[in-house]
Amino acid sequence: MITDYDMLSSLDIDALIVMKKNKEFLDKHPYAIWQSKDGKYWYTTLPDKTKERGVRQIRRNSKKELEEAIIEYWKENTNKKTVSDVFKEWNLNRLETKRIVEATYININNVFKWFMDSMKNRYIDDIKPFEWCDFLEKTATNGKMHKVVFNELKSVVVGIIKMSYKRGYIEYTSSAVTDLLDIPENAFVDKDKPDKEEVYSEEETPRIIEWLIAHKNKVHLAILLMFVTGLRFGELVVLKHGSFVGNVVQVRCTLSGKLGPDGRKIKGVKDTPKSRAGIRDIIVPKDYKWLTDYFAEGNPDEYIFFDYKNNCFMCIDTVNRHLRKMCAELEIPYRSSHKIRKTYGTVLLDNNVDNRLVIQQMGHSHISITEGYYHKDRKDDARKAEIIDRIGQFYQT
Repeated sequence: MITDYDMLSSLDIDALIVMKKNKEFLDKHPYAIWQSKDGKYWYTTLPDKTKERGVRQIRRNSKKELEEAIIEYWKENTNKKTVSDVFKEWNLNRLETKRIVEATYININNVFKWFMDSMKNRYIDDIKPFEWCDFLEKTATNGKMHKVVFNELKSVVVGIIKMSYKRGYIEYTSSAVTDLLDIPENAFVDKDKPDKEEVYSEEETPRIIEWLIAHKNKVHLAILLMFVTGLRFGELVVLKHGSFVGNVVQVRCTLSGKLGPDGRKIKGVKDTPKSRAGIRDIIVPKDYKWLTDYFAEGNPDEYIFFDYKNNCFMCIDTVNRHLRKMCAELEIPYRSSHKIRKTYGTVLLDNNVDNRLVIQQMGHSHISITEGYYHKDRKDDARKAEIIDRIGQFYQT
Protein backbone atom coordinates (compact mmCIF):
# COMPACT_ATOMS: atom_id res chain seq x y z
CA MET A 1 0.00 0.00 0.00
CA ILE A 2 1.38 3.38 -0.99
CA THR A 3 0.96 6.06 1.69
CA ASP A 4 0.72 9.83 1.29
CA TYR A 5 4.17 10.04 2.84
CA ASP A 6 5.63 7.72 0.21
CA MET A 7 4.04 9.79 -2.54
CA LEU A 8 5.32 13.04 -1.04
CA SER A 9 8.80 11.70 -0.52
CA SER A 10 8.99 10.78 -4.13
CA LEU A 11 8.54 14.38 -5.18
CA ASP A 12 11.20 17.00 -5.30
CA ILE A 13 10.40 18.79 -2.04
CA ASP A 14 12.85 21.58 -2.78
CA ALA A 15 11.03 22.28 -6.04
CA LEU A 16 7.72 22.48 -4.18
CA ILE A 17 9.18 25.03 -1.79
CA VAL A 18 10.47 27.12 -4.70
CA MET A 19 7.09 26.92 -6.45
CA LYS A 20 5.31 28.06 -3.30
CA LYS A 21 7.72 30.97 -2.81
CA ASN A 22 7.37 32.01 -6.46
CA LYS A 23 3.59 32.01 -6.10
CA GLU A 24 3.93 34.29 -3.06
CA PHE A 25 6.04 36.71 -5.11
CA LEU A 26 3.44 36.77 -7.89
CA ASP A 27 0.57 37.17 -5.40
CA LYS A 28 2.24 40.16 -3.76
CA HIS A 29 2.92 41.87 -7.09
CA PRO A 30 0.65 44.98 -6.84
CA TYR A 31 0.60 45.94 -10.51
CA ALA A 32 -1.54 44.71 -13.39
CA ILE A 33 -0.27 42.22 -15.96
CA TRP A 34 -1.61 42.64 -19.48
CA GLN A 35 -1.09 41.52 -23.04
CA SER A 36 -0.72 43.86 -25.98
CA LYS A 37 -3.67 44.08 -28.37
CA ASP A 38 -1.71 42.31 -31.09
CA GLY A 39 -0.83 39.52 -28.64
CA LYS A 40 2.89 39.99 -29.29
CA TYR A 41 4.07 41.09 -25.83
CA TRP A 42 3.17 40.87 -22.13
CA TYR A 43 3.53 43.94 -19.87
CA THR A 44 3.61 44.96 -16.22
CA THR A 45 4.95 47.72 -13.99
CA LEU A 46 7.78 47.53 -11.45
CA PRO A 47 8.91 50.03 -8.77
CA ASP A 48 11.86 52.21 -9.78
CA LYS A 49 12.87 55.04 -7.48
CA THR A 50 15.14 56.51 -10.15
CA LYS A 51 12.10 57.43 -12.25
CA GLU A 52 10.04 60.56 -11.70
CA ARG A 53 6.83 58.56 -11.17
CA GLY A 54 8.67 55.95 -9.10
CA VAL A 55 7.85 53.09 -11.50
CA ARG A 56 8.92 51.67 -14.87
CA GLN A 57 7.18 49.47 -17.41
CA ILE A 58 8.67 46.16 -18.62
CA ARG A 59 7.65 43.76 -21.39
CA ARG A 60 8.44 40.16 -22.32
CA ASN A 61 7.57 37.87 -25.22
CA SER A 62 5.44 35.52 -23.12
CA LYS A 63 3.51 35.57 -19.87
CA LYS A 64 5.87 32.95 -18.45
CA GLU A 65 8.89 35.12 -19.18
CA LEU A 66 7.14 38.15 -17.63
CA GLU A 67 6.28 36.21 -14.47
CA GLU A 68 9.88 35.07 -14.22
CA ALA A 69 11.01 38.71 -14.42
CA ILE A 70 8.49 39.68 -11.73
CA ILE A 71 9.66 36.86 -9.45
CA GLU A 72 13.31 37.80 -9.97
CA TYR A 73 12.60 41.44 -9.14
CA TRP A 74 10.82 40.65 -5.85
CA LYS A 75 13.46 38.09 -4.91
CA GLU A 76 16.12 40.80 -5.16
CA ASN A 77 14.14 43.59 -3.53
CA THR A 78 11.89 42.03 -0.88
CA ASN A 79 14.58 42.13 1.80
CA LYS A 80 16.46 45.17 0.55
CA LYS A 81 16.65 48.08 2.98
CA THR A 82 16.42 51.71 1.99
CA VAL A 83 18.42 54.46 3.69
CA SER A 84 15.16 55.56 5.34
CA ASP A 85 14.55 52.03 6.68
CA VAL A 86 18.00 51.84 8.28
CA PHE A 87 17.79 55.38 9.68
CA LYS A 88 14.52 54.60 11.46
CA GLU A 89 15.98 51.38 12.83
CA TRP A 90 19.14 53.17 14.05
CA ASN A 91 17.47 56.19 15.64
CA LEU A 92 14.70 54.17 17.32
CA ASN A 93 17.24 51.68 18.66
CA ARG A 94 19.18 54.50 20.33
CA LEU A 95 16.00 55.83 21.91
CA GLU A 96 14.84 52.44 23.16
CA THR A 97 18.25 51.67 24.66
CA LYS A 98 18.25 55.12 26.35
CA ARG A 99 21.40 56.30 24.58
CA ILE A 100 19.49 59.42 23.57
CA VAL A 101 16.49 61.27 25.00
CA GLU A 102 13.28 61.97 23.13
CA ALA A 103 14.28 65.56 22.34
CA THR A 104 17.45 64.32 20.60
CA TYR A 105 15.46 61.63 18.77
CA ILE A 106 13.11 64.31 17.41
CA ASN A 107 15.98 66.63 16.46
CA ILE A 108 17.81 63.88 14.55
CA ASN A 109 14.57 62.99 12.74
CA ASN A 110 14.39 66.62 11.62
CA VAL A 111 18.00 66.60 10.39
CA PHE A 112 17.22 63.51 8.30
CA LYS A 113 14.06 65.11 6.91
CA TRP A 114 15.81 68.38 6.00
CA PHE A 115 18.92 67.02 4.30
CA MET A 116 18.50 63.39 3.25
CA ASP A 117 15.77 63.69 0.64
CA SER A 118 18.07 62.73 -2.25
CA MET A 119 19.30 59.61 -0.43
CA LYS A 120 16.38 58.37 1.66
CA ASN A 121 14.77 56.06 -0.94
CA ARG A 122 17.97 54.51 -2.23
CA TYR A 123 18.76 50.92 -1.31
CA ILE A 124 21.55 50.88 1.23
CA ASP A 125 23.51 48.08 -0.46
CA ASP A 126 23.49 49.97 -3.77
CA ILE A 127 25.37 52.95 -2.30
CA LYS A 128 29.15 52.99 -2.58
CA PRO A 129 31.38 54.78 -0.03
CA PHE A 130 32.36 57.46 -2.56
CA GLU A 131 28.66 58.29 -3.09
CA TRP A 132 28.20 59.00 0.62
CA CYS A 133 31.35 61.10 0.47
CA ASP A 134 30.11 63.03 -2.57
CA PHE A 135 26.76 63.63 -0.86
CA LEU A 136 28.36 65.06 2.30
CA GLU A 137 30.87 67.19 0.41
CA LYS A 138 28.22 68.63 -1.90
CA THR A 139 25.91 69.41 1.03
CA ALA A 140 28.72 71.01 3.04
CA THR A 141 29.96 73.22 0.23
CA ASN A 142 26.63 74.69 -0.87
CA GLY A 143 27.56 77.87 1.03
CA LYS A 144 24.52 77.78 3.31
CA MET A 145 25.44 75.37 6.10
CA HIS A 146 26.84 75.98 9.57
CA LYS A 147 29.51 73.57 10.75
CA VAL A 148 27.43 72.50 13.77
CA VAL A 149 24.55 71.48 11.49
CA PHE A 150 26.92 69.64 9.15
CA ASN A 151 28.34 67.66 12.07
CA GLU A 152 24.81 66.59 12.99
CA LEU A 153 24.20 65.44 9.41
CA LYS A 154 27.54 63.63 9.33
CA SER A 155 26.66 61.81 12.57
CA VAL A 156 23.40 60.64 10.95
CA VAL A 157 25.25 59.25 7.92
CA VAL A 158 27.83 57.54 10.14
CA GLY A 159 25.04 56.06 12.27
CA ILE A 160 23.24 54.69 9.20
CA ILE A 161 26.45 53.12 7.88
CA LYS A 162 27.35 51.59 11.25
CA MET A 163 23.88 50.07 11.63
CA SER A 164 23.99 48.76 8.05
CA TYR A 165 27.39 47.15 8.60
CA LYS A 166 26.29 45.68 11.93
CA ARG A 167 23.17 44.16 10.36
CA GLY A 168 25.09 42.80 7.36
CA TYR A 169 23.42 45.03 4.78
CA ILE A 170 26.79 46.38 3.56
CA GLU A 171 30.41 45.27 3.74
CA TYR A 172 32.17 48.59 4.46
CA THR A 173 32.45 50.62 7.70
CA SER A 174 31.96 54.33 8.28
CA SER A 175 35.72 54.99 8.13
CA ALA A 176 35.56 54.12 4.42
CA VAL A 177 33.50 57.31 4.07
CA THR A 178 34.95 59.64 6.71
CA ASP A 179 38.53 58.95 5.64
CA LEU A 180 37.67 60.15 2.12
CA LEU A 181 36.03 63.42 3.16
CA ASP A 182 37.80 66.56 1.98
CA ILE A 183 35.94 69.64 3.16
CA PRO A 184 37.78 72.96 3.67
CA GLU A 185 37.07 74.92 6.86
CA ASN A 186 35.95 77.95 4.86
CA ALA A 187 33.14 75.90 3.30
CA PHE A 188 30.81 76.67 6.18
CA VAL A 189 28.81 79.79 6.96
CA ASP A 190 30.44 81.84 9.70
CA LYS A 191 28.12 81.62 12.69
CA ASP A 192 29.95 84.23 14.76
CA LYS A 193 28.17 87.55 15.13
CA PRO A 194 29.41 90.91 16.41
CA ASP A 195 29.21 91.09 20.21
CA LYS A 196 26.72 93.95 20.02
CA GLU A 197 24.24 91.53 18.39
CA GLU A 198 24.81 88.90 21.08
CA VAL A 199 24.14 90.86 24.29
CA TYR A 200 22.32 93.90 25.60
CA SER A 201 24.77 96.71 26.30
CA GLU A 202 25.63 98.42 29.59
CA GLU A 203 23.55 101.42 28.53
CA GLU A 204 20.56 99.38 27.29
CA THR A 205 20.11 96.96 30.19
CA PRO A 206 19.10 99.49 32.89
CA ARG A 207 16.58 101.04 30.51
CA ILE A 208 15.11 97.62 29.74
CA ILE A 209 14.78 96.70 33.42
CA GLU A 210 13.15 100.05 34.18
CA TRP A 211 10.67 99.49 31.34
CA LEU A 212 9.82 95.94 32.45
CA ILE A 213 9.09 97.08 36.00
CA ALA A 214 6.98 99.99 34.74
CA HIS A 215 4.94 97.65 32.50
CA LYS A 216 4.40 94.73 34.87
CA ASN A 217 2.62 91.63 33.62
CA LYS A 218 3.49 87.95 33.84
CA VAL A 219 5.47 87.89 30.60
CA HIS A 220 7.42 91.05 31.38
CA LEU A 221 8.26 89.82 34.88
CA ALA A 222 9.37 86.51 33.37
CA ILE A 223 11.75 88.45 31.10
CA LEU A 224 12.99 90.43 34.11
CA LEU A 225 13.62 87.16 35.97
CA MET A 226 15.77 85.99 33.06
CA PHE A 227 17.82 89.20 33.27
CA VAL A 228 18.54 88.73 36.99
CA THR A 229 19.09 84.93 36.97
CA GLY A 230 20.33 83.94 33.50
CA LEU A 231 17.73 81.16 33.37
CA ARG A 232 17.36 79.18 30.16
CA PHE A 233 13.88 79.57 28.71
CA GLY A 234 13.18 75.83 29.11
CA GLU A 235 14.08 76.10 32.81
CA LEU A 236 12.07 79.28 33.33
CA VAL A 237 8.83 78.05 31.82
CA VAL A 238 8.54 74.96 34.08
CA LEU A 239 9.13 76.79 37.35
CA LYS A 240 6.55 76.24 40.07
CA HIS A 241 5.57 78.63 42.84
CA GLY A 242 7.44 76.27 45.17
CA SER A 243 10.65 76.75 43.16
CA PHE A 244 11.15 80.12 44.88
CA VAL A 245 12.55 80.03 48.41
CA GLY A 246 13.60 83.43 49.76
CA ASN A 247 15.97 84.93 47.21
CA VAL A 248 16.78 81.52 45.68
CA VAL A 249 15.38 79.94 42.50
CA GLN A 250 15.60 76.14 42.59
CA VAL A 251 16.17 74.67 39.10
CA ARG A 252 15.34 70.96 38.92
CA CYS A 253 13.80 70.33 35.48
CA THR A 254 13.31 71.77 32.00
CA LEU A 255 10.86 71.86 29.10
CA SER A 256 11.71 69.32 26.45
CA GLY A 257 10.39 67.79 23.26
CA LYS A 258 8.61 64.47 23.78
CA LEU A 259 6.83 61.94 21.59
CA GLY A 260 3.05 61.97 21.93
CA PRO A 261 0.87 58.86 21.70
CA ASP A 262 0.54 59.42 17.94
CA GLY A 263 4.31 59.74 17.48
CA ARG A 264 4.20 63.51 16.97
CA LYS A 265 6.34 65.98 18.87
CA ILE A 266 4.80 67.55 21.95
CA LYS A 267 6.18 69.66 24.79
CA GLY A 268 6.69 67.97 28.13
CA VAL A 269 8.60 68.37 31.36
CA LYS A 270 11.92 66.58 31.61
CA ASP A 271 12.77 65.60 35.18
CA THR A 272 16.32 66.93 34.87
CA PRO A 273 17.70 70.15 33.35
CA LYS A 274 19.84 70.26 30.20
CA SER A 275 22.72 68.59 32.08
CA ARG A 276 23.53 67.51 35.63
CA ALA A 277 25.27 70.87 36.12
CA GLY A 278 21.89 72.45 35.43
CA ILE A 279 20.55 71.20 38.78
CA ARG A 280 21.26 74.25 40.88
CA ASP A 281 20.06 76.98 43.23
CA ILE A 282 20.34 80.43 41.63
CA ILE A 283 20.91 83.35 43.97
CA VAL A 284 18.82 86.41 43.10
CA PRO A 285 20.19 89.89 44.02
CA LYS A 286 18.55 91.26 47.15
CA ASP A 287 17.19 94.24 45.21
CA TYR A 288 14.95 91.77 43.35
CA LYS A 289 13.72 89.67 46.24
CA TRP A 290 10.33 91.30 45.64
CA LEU A 291 10.33 89.47 42.30
CA THR A 292 10.95 86.04 43.87
CA ASP A 293 8.32 86.80 46.52
CA TYR A 294 5.85 87.62 43.74
CA PHE A 295 6.42 84.31 41.97
CA ALA A 296 6.41 82.34 45.25
CA GLU A 297 2.78 83.27 45.92
CA GLY A 298 0.46 80.41 44.99
CA ASN A 299 0.15 76.64 45.16
CA PRO A 300 3.76 75.34 45.52
CA ASP A 301 3.06 72.47 43.11
CA GLU A 302 1.49 74.63 40.41
CA TYR A 303 3.40 75.69 37.29
CA ILE A 304 3.58 79.47 37.07
CA PHE A 305 3.75 79.74 33.29
CA PHE A 306 1.29 76.99 32.39
CA ASP A 307 -2.04 77.89 30.80
CA TYR A 308 -4.31 75.38 32.50
CA LYS A 309 -7.27 76.49 30.41
CA ASN A 310 -5.56 75.73 27.09
CA ASN A 311 -3.32 72.99 28.51
CA CYS A 312 -0.01 74.44 27.31
CA PHE A 313 3.12 76.18 28.59
CA MET A 314 3.98 79.74 27.66
CA CYS A 315 5.95 79.55 24.41
CA ILE A 316 9.21 81.25 23.54
CA ASP A 317 7.54 83.07 20.63
CA THR A 318 5.38 84.90 23.14
CA VAL A 319 8.42 86.06 25.10
CA ASN A 320 10.28 87.14 21.97
CA ARG A 321 7.24 88.99 20.67
CA HIS A 322 7.07 91.03 23.89
CA LEU A 323 10.83 91.60 23.74
CA ARG A 324 10.56 92.85 20.17
CA LYS A 325 7.77 95.28 21.07
CA MET A 326 9.72 96.55 24.09
CA CYS A 327 12.87 97.12 22.02
CA ALA A 328 10.86 99.02 19.43
CA GLU A 329 9.45 101.34 22.11
CA LEU A 330 12.90 101.90 23.62
CA GLU A 331 14.43 102.32 20.16
CA ILE A 332 17.16 99.75 20.78
CA PRO A 333 18.12 96.76 18.59
CA TYR A 334 16.12 93.62 19.29
CA ARG A 335 17.91 90.48 20.50
CA SER A 336 16.16 87.20 21.26
CA SER A 337 15.54 85.87 24.76
CA HIS A 338 18.67 83.67 24.62
CA LYS A 339 20.75 86.87 24.38
CA ILE A 340 19.49 87.75 27.86
CA ARG A 341 21.28 84.68 29.21
CA LYS A 342 24.46 85.72 27.38
CA THR A 343 24.08 89.20 28.84
CA TYR A 344 23.80 87.73 32.35
CA GLY A 345 26.88 85.52 31.88
CA THR A 346 28.87 88.52 30.63
CA VAL A 347 27.79 90.63 33.63
CA LEU A 348 29.04 87.94 36.03
CA LEU A 349 32.44 87.69 34.32
CA ASP A 350 32.85 91.46 33.88
CA ASN A 351 32.33 91.89 37.63
CA ASN A 352 34.99 89.29 38.48
CA VAL A 353 32.57 86.93 40.17
CA ASP A 354 34.31 83.79 41.48
CA ASN A 355 34.44 81.08 38.81
CA ARG A 356 32.68 78.53 41.01
CA LEU A 357 29.79 80.90 41.57
CA VAL A 358 29.63 81.78 37.87
CA ILE A 359 29.20 78.17 36.75
CA GLN A 360 26.71 77.53 39.57
CA GLN A 361 24.56 80.48 38.55
CA MET A 362 24.81 79.60 34.85
CA GLY A 363 24.43 75.83 35.23
CA HIS A 364 27.62 75.12 33.31
CA SER A 365 30.00 72.24 33.97
CA HIS A 366 33.14 74.34 33.45
CA ILE A 367 34.05 78.02 33.41
CA SER A 368 35.50 77.62 29.89
CA ILE A 369 31.94 77.19 28.57
CA THR A 370 30.85 80.52 30.07
CA GLU A 371 34.01 82.29 28.94
CA GLY A 372 34.02 80.76 25.46
CA TYR A 373 30.35 81.10 24.51
CA TYR A 374 28.82 83.69 26.85
CA HIS A 375 31.45 86.34 27.56
CA LYS A 376 30.80 89.23 25.17
CA ASP A 377 31.67 92.91 24.97
CA ARG A 378 28.77 95.01 26.33
CA LYS A 379 30.50 98.38 26.23
CA ASP A 380 29.51 100.98 23.65
CA ASP A 381 32.11 103.01 21.76
CA ALA A 382 31.88 105.99 24.13
CA ARG A 383 32.54 103.76 27.14
CA LYS A 384 35.46 102.08 25.37
CA ALA A 385 36.93 105.48 24.49
CA GLU A 386 36.65 106.53 28.14
CA ILE A 387 38.57 103.42 29.26
CA ILE A 388 41.28 103.89 26.62
CA ASP A 389 41.63 107.59 27.52
CA ARG A 390 42.45 106.60 31.13
CA ILE A 391 45.47 104.59 30.04
CA GLY A 392 46.75 107.20 27.62
CA GLN A 393 49.26 108.34 30.21
CA PHE A 394 51.26 105.14 29.70
CA TYR A 395 52.22 106.33 26.24
CA GLN A 396 53.24 109.83 27.26
CA THR A 397 56.96 110.66 27.29
